Amino acid sequence: MDLDRWCPNECAISTVHGDVIRAQILTRLDGPSLACAACASSRLRSIVASDGASLWTEATRAAWPSTSSPPLTDLIPSFPKGHLSFFSDSHPSLLPVTTSEPALHPADPPSGLVSAVDLFYEDRLLLSQVVDTETHSAWFGSSPFRIDALGLKESIRTDFDGGRTGACGDLVRGMRLSWILIDREGRRAARVSSHEPVEVQRQWSTGDVRVKFAMTVGVTTEGEGTAQCVVVVTCREGEGVREVSLQVEDVEGTVMSGRESLGILTGAMRGERGRGKARAEEERRRFEEFERRKRERKESRRRREGRVDVVFVAVGVMCYVLFWGLLCCR
Repeated sequence: MDLDRWCPNECAISTVHGDVIRAQILTRLDGPSLACAACASSRLRSIVASDGASLWTEATRAAWPSTSSPPLTDLIPSFPKGHLSFFSDSHPSLLPVTTSEPALHPADPPSGLVSAVDLFYEDRLLLSQVVDTETHSAWFGSSPFRIDALGLKESIRTDFDGGRTGACGDLVRGMRLSWILIDREGRRAARVSSHEPVEVQRQWSTGDVRVKFAMTVGVTTEGEGTAQCVVVVTCREGEGVREVSLQVEDVEGTVMSGRESLGILTGAMRGERGRGKARAEEERRRFEEFERRKRERKESRRRREGRVDVVFVAVGVMCYVLFWGLLCCR
């Protein structure tokens, strides 16, 4: 709908100076609202187009403070349409890559990944970190995939009281995370974490609280999950946030190798993105479906191993009886 056609002449958007529109309206909008504004009026579309680089830079840095740090300050402008391309890649949810194999092995995997990590608690920024990961080494390909946004001896102080009743629920309601992976060579990006927690677990033996953010990134041709990205935020009373790490797990719950994970992630970054406002509900639904299948696989394996154990015990008993039977016959 073109707003100029439906407004009286005295209130038409064309009568407002472009600098006023930009300074008082467009700079106050987040990314999705800015995109909607550009589609609402030919006048707004013209203003956004003429000053799009600056507006999208501001919207991107407001959504993800880590993007204002190097090397992202140089990397993002090199995307096909700069910050607009980065935003359109990173804001929507990923649609899982469909494959008949557990992992993809692209012909041209990226030689490096850059992670932009932003962690919020009750609208306060707790962590804004950029992590550069080299992926071309043999060690990376054969080792379990893991990227840490916090060092071993680092921690972030918070107001979270791990010993207080209902504190786990407060974590679910208050914590938000964005973990964006960037293909440094391919100039593509993808958000690989759910925006809200999908699970909170308390470890009574250590006093830690593990907040899990997850996103399914691989499915079979039948639509069943084969891999998911999992970001774990570990908190401890009196110490705050002690760990923020990303892993890629298969449906057995095993952490995938760097080579397998890189294949899955490369396919996801180059794949399609989801649309719609109910992204949190969809991400949680996919996580619950993935966990259901994981439990079914574990139960099936347990039953299979139980049957094998019964067969071995039966064979052992038969051998024992046969042995003593032969001795008695002598």
